[in-house]
Amino acid sequence: MLKAKYKLEGGTVPKILRIEWELLDEAFSEGFEESTLVAAVKEEAALHLLKEGRISQGKTVELLSISRHDLFDLMATYDIPVTGLSPEEMKQEFEQADELFVRKWAGKGRFQKT
Repeated sequence: MLKAKYKLEGGTVPKILRIEWELLDEAFSEGFEESTLVAAVKEEAALHLLKEGRISQGKTVELLSISRHDLFDLMATYDIPVTGLSPEEMKQEFEQADELFVRKWAGKGRFQKT
């Protein structure tokens, strides 16, 4: 069951979404369980919401009951960037991090920039 939170006066309230489909028994042949289809639909829905920026990575992890590491693997499969930064913004972030690292450690004799 998927839950989405909506802000109302005084807090947030979960919205429960239920999906009902009528499928013939042939759709569930031997070795294919209903739970497999439900899990696949939940995964698709949660990752779609994540890609659209409607839910956070943390909420996606919670909805799918998976680890953050597993989420990153799924995000790669679905071609969803792990960050919202462009390649240029990411480069700038790394450059700033490098500068901070050098300033902190170079003066203490523990690190020399090559």
